[in-house]
Amino acid sequence: MSKITAIHCVSGQFPEQIAGVHMQDSLAGFTLLASIVIFGMSVVALFKPLPKLWMPDRKGALRGFGVAAVLFVATAVIIPQPKTEKGQASAQAVQPTVAPAEPAATVGPVEEQQPTLEFTPPLFAERFNALAKAADKPWRISAFSQEKTSIKYMLSDHLGFVGNVGSNGNVQGLMVLGSGDGTLSSGVDVFMVMSIAYCAANDLIDLKRCGPPVLKLTQDFKEGEGASKMVANNIKWTFTRNDLMGSILTLDPA
Repeated sequence: MSKITAIHCVSGQFPEQIAGVHMQDSLAGFTLLASIVIFGMSVVALFKPLPKLWMPDRKGALRGFGVAAVLFVATAVIIPQPKTEKGQASAQAVQPTVAPAEPAATVGPVEEQQPTLEFTPPLFAERFNALAKAADKPWRISAFSQEKTSIKYMLSDHLGFVGNVGSNGNVQGLMVLGSGDGTLSSGVDVFMVMSIAYCAANDLIDLKRCGPPVLKLTQDFKEGEGASKMVANNIKWTFTRNDLMGSILTLDPA
């Protein structure tokens, strides 16, 4: 038996087992990366068809979301599971005996709670609809469609929302997406939807307070210099714009 094989035997793992774990890690990384890429392309396809990528319309984009979800679940299945108690006992059996140490205090696992925004998808929709009605605009969110933790709603072919929810049911992050058709009115619609979303997230009922913060974000944005940002009421606001997806207003916990 070689020195390397002897070392692996003492640790409870043989070279074949080590190689198998490494292959599982690589495959899990590949499926995770593929799910992220397909999810991103699906978001783009909601606004701009990608016929060369089998997403010629919104139905193709929804199929893309489904494929991304399947790959994500496959990643969770492929990730190597920790050794069982039986396997750990076998590994300990071949290790040198050492004097027992003083027992440490037992601390239960602490689940890290990811920060979320202070509203649920239905509450945001209720606030948005009331403000849109007050502004005499036709946009209404009937209900966000949700698949696992992902949510989305399209007001039109050019205006919509994409986000995700946390374990407590609150919105964890939200993107307001808008792309104009080259007309002045379409550009005004994008600005109005983002302004109403600002007031809905901050629970403001005065429409006069909706526009100025969003206007400042759009004015601060400079092509090639990254997104413009600000923090207001414990919400981090980010604005960016590109030719592929149009204007994007992002809401995240500060």
